[in-house]
Amino acid sequence: MHAYMIEEMADAISQKLPIDTNDVLRILHQFWNDKIAHVWHVEDMLNAALNAGKPITRADAVGLLYSMFEDHDSNEGISRKTLEIELQRNTT
Repeated sequence: MHAYMIEEMADAISQKLPIDTNDVLRILHQFWNDKIAHVWHVEDMLNAALNAGKPITRADAVGLLYSMFEDHDSNEGISRKTLEIELQRNTT
């Protein structure tokens, strides 16, 4: 997990709970120390849609991301091409 993502997570948690951001950061860094994750953002889907000439709403992008995640093949992973395919399958 990228450090900036851990920082974003810590900030989000600290804004909702009365916990010091540094404590949350320490815990999250410990948690992610032996794990990896590739994260796709709504903005990635929105940019892919814009590039494909298929403008969509933020809510549409969230739905497409979740659909793509549920349907993806873990052996193949998720790539920019996967976003493009999801857009083609689920938009007109």
